[in-house]
Amino acid sequence: WVRQLPDGERRRVECKSATACCNRPSKSWMLNFYNIKPAGFDDCCLVAYLPWGLELFERRLESAYRFVSRGKITDVRGMSLQISGRRSERIGDGTVPKEDA
Repeated sequence: WVRQLPDGERRRVECKSATACCNRPSKSWMLNFYNIKPAGFDDCCLVAYLPWGLELFERRLESAYRFVSRGKITDVRGMSLQISGRRSERIGDGTVPKEDA
């Protein structure tokens, strides 16, 4: 979509979503966002589906993330972004998902 700012500037916004998952061997959590085409937007809206609800993160592209190439398929499907941390780290205001017992 296109967002019009109060100063009249128009910014293209892309929204992507991911579900948090746990990596048991490394005792960490991760969010994997796929099919991101940075050339097609100015601002990036990331939605994380977590056990307690949805968390929304917004960033301007120029100050944002390090997108990762996915090889030959990048031209067709776009890049990916992985956000991860130790199991004890927080995502937003909630707690990080824990491993299933």
